[in-house]
Amino acid sequence: VADPDQKFHRPELATKLSALTNASWDKKEKNSDGEEVSLPPKRNSFVILSGNPGMGKSILMSDIYQQFQKNHTVWAFACNAGDKNCVENFIKSMAYQIAATSPAFAAIALNNLAEMRSGAAFEEMYQKLVYEPLTATADRNMSHRYYILVDGLDEEASGKICDLLTDDTMQFPANYAVVVSTRPISTLLTELKTKATGLLDLEAEEFSPACAKDLKSFIRYYVNHNEDVRSCWLN
Repeated sequence: VADPDQKFHRPELATKLSALTNASWDKKEKNSDGEEVSLPPKRNSFVILSGNPGMGKSILMSDIYQQFQKNHTVWAFACNAGDKNCVENFIKSMAYQIAATSPAFAAIALNNLAEMRSGAAFEEMYQKLVYEPLTATADRNMSHRYYILVDGLDEEASGKICDLLTDDTMQFPANYAVVVSTRPISTLLTELKTKATGLLDLEAEEFSPACAKDLKSFIRYYVNHNEDVRSCWLN
């Protein structure tokens, strides 16, 4: 968006996505004294944001990134169309971001990197540079929440990232949340849903009209505030 402060998306959509992501952490029950206490999460959170191009998935992902970052640790990656090294870049980006926030993680990841053979498969790279050091240094007291956001999981060459995130042998601790955005591609959604704890479908009848209206507002704003685009449009 030309003006980063300009918001078109309905706030309730960002609130809905945030609520789905934090649902397993926000459960409460009354103790013997009648006081509400938080229940420890039983598993990690895995939420899918689905919608066709132009429905505002990336805007929503940006919104929750800014929201979660205020009080928690967030690591994010955006899959780019045409990036043939998308999977490798995802692994390197995650490893770098996490290492920047955790010296203990960095030490384990660097040690694993030194021992890794040349030409290692993506599964081994992800396991040794992300999953193993992350779980080895995880907050066992569940006192902090961690978020991993992956935008554009449907882009070319990014399907392997889906395989890594849904691998049964490499699931994150219960105080971690993974949020991915994707177009409604049936094969990809089927795989993601095997691990999903929540789904926000922007094509659903209750959300689609608002998303379409936001898209029209964005187009009008972009044309009116970009001289080159406006010139091409008028000509």
